[in-house]
Amino acid sequence: MVTFRKDTHEYFINNTKAIGVNELLNHFGIGLVDHIPERYLEPARIFGTAGHLMCQYYFMGCLNEKTLDPKLQPYLIGLKKLCTAHEIIPIDIEKPICFETLLVAGTPDLVCLFDGVKSVLDYKFVKKVQKSSHLSTGGYRYLVNSIVKEPEELVRQVKIIHMLPGECKIVDVNEDTESQFENLVMAYHTVRMYK
Repeated sequence: MVTFRKDTHEYFINNTKAIGVNELLNHFGIGLVDHIPERYLEPARIFGTAGHLMCQYYFMGCLNEKTLDPKLQPYLIGLKKLCTAHEIIPIDIEKPICFETLLVAGTPDLVCLFDGVKSVLDYKFVKKVQKSSHLSTGGYRYLVNSIVKEPEELVRQVKIIHMLPGECKIVDVNEDTESQFENLVMAYHTVRMYK
């Protein structure tokens, strides 16, 4: 069983500390934001968290648009346009998952049927989507596919949803990112084994 502690942003599998998807990338120096001043980073983090909650509540069918922060209204318009242009049927929304044997965990934003194809969607409320986002999203695909029991349950595509005011841009993620993420997992455990 996987649990996620929001206050420390840590994952535990059966009470054993696991490494999270982004924590693993940071371990290898990928996607680090240390160079960004805190005065910019914290407001961006807060806005991104609020945006993710908006998407979560929207797909759960419980978003109260009347209480939505006015700064998020243009992003909701973009999300609605996305859902008009594509059929999106949620399977799991912000559900922590893990590869128990390797002690790796993460929380995909949305596992869904996207135009009939099982997919992982990862929302990004940023000006520019970073390359490392492709790798983390591939990591979520890796985790979901590690727990499926039948081939037809495999995630077939991964998409970054670049959330912008009034629109959402779909960024397809290369299939290689899943195996690249797996390589990082194996390297991480190999290093730990010989320490």
